[in-house]
Amino acid sequence: LVEVSSTTTNRELRYSIAAQLSLSSPEGYGLYMKATHKMVSLDEDQYFFDNLRLPADVPKKGKKVKEVNPSNVLFLVIFRRKLWFNVNPGKDLVADLTFHFPQEVPRYLRGYHSCTKEDMFNLGGLLFRVAVDSDRSQFVMIPRMLNELIPADQIQIMLPEEWKKNIISSYNRQSGITVQEAKIAFLTEISNWPTFGSSFFDVKQTCEPDYPPILWFTISKKGVSLIDPKTKELQVMHPFNRIIEYSSRGNFFQMTIRTLVKSVIFVCETSQASTIEDLIKSYVRMYEEQKQITRPRKNMFF
Repeated sequence: LVEVSSTTTNRELRYSIAAQLSLSSPEGYGLYMKATHKMVSLDEDQYFFDNLRLPADVPKKGKKVKEVNPSNVLFLVIFRRKLWFNVNPGKDLVADLTFHFPQEVPRYLRGYHSCTKEDMFNLGGLLFRVAVDSDRSQFVMIPRMLNELIPADQIQIMLPEEWKKNIISSYNRQSGITVQEAKIAFLTEISNWPTFGSSFFDVKQTCEPDYPPILWFTISKKGVSLIDPKTKELQVMHPFNRIIEYSSRGNFFQMTIRTLVKSVIFVCETSQASTIEDLIKSYVRMYEEQKQITRPRKNMFF
């Protein structure tokens, strides 16, 4: 429960929530508002109560739009890790257990990361410990639990019994650790991967013939990456300081990248175009604020 007044900004609310949760820092987190089927990121500088408006829905032809009383609508306010910088597993246990682990596991299970069989055996053992703790009688359930332990696109590369044998072997090697320690170990292992803490968006593109028509548009603390979802190979990575313009309109996102020779415009189609724009804007703003902090102050005395 957080007290909010008419003059509370979203930034102040974020700081208040972070303090209540005893997070080591409020930076990097974001507030989102979900109503009906739409979720939007809240502007840091706006007053919280200004966000209590229904997202505008486009009415179908020939149908009248019903008046909706906002007081009858359930608004869900979501607080989560938004910008993945200064995330070092083990440094802030509250952040790791409350945000980092539950946000990173779904990305791993959706198959966004490139990893080896040994990685999957080890991580599968850790996730199995998170699920059952030290209850070894649950070994028989592993073949039915593979979608909770192994990336979705990798399950078919081995028979369920082979996965079971290797996951049990890893689980046994990890004996003696607690569920909490297993979560931190999971984060520690994947934090070394280049795609750790990245947000992935499925996009369609036709402007670059050298790239596949379907791409993962990936945003991380380093910049924007375009990845082939079939091979998980990196096509290109653009640091934020090379992205000179970006905008979204409807289901289209466009950005202009500065190169040594000329500027290149990349356009893609995705239902999450506005989310991509907001996330890039937030990272750019973060780096600009860091520059202001680290920039040496001019000497006022002569």
